[in-house]
Amino acid sequence: MVYAARNKVDSKVYVGQTRNLEKRKSRHKSRAQRDERGAFYGAIREHGFQAFEWAVLSDTSDQNEMNRQEHESILKFKANNPRYGYNKNLPWFTVSQEEVNEAMAVALAGLAERVNNARF
Repeated sequence: MVYAARNKVDSKVYVGQTRNLEKRKSRHKSRAQRDERGAFYGAIREHGFQAFEWAVLSDTSDQNEMNRQEHESILKFKANNPRYGYNKNLPWFTVSQEEVNEAMAVALAGLAERVNNARF
């Protein structure tokens, strides 16, 4: 699922994805308590965990669809702009899992060929 956490104090948004929102919320809270770096964790420390409201934006379980919807939601809410949100960047996975797998296969095949041709 794709979710958003909105700060009720300043209306800034964090967008993420998870398979279990309650576990993910718990991890965010504990990371903030451990002084983890990042704007979202800093905001949780500053305003308190209770200052955030959480919403499911999409309940899909398909990974490619989650990736796409997370990307679109970050853009929609401008969550990667520090003025509006806490996301550092757009997700790196804006391509499908199939495209990633294909690129990895090509890269590994090239690596295997170089190793096989290496002279030691």
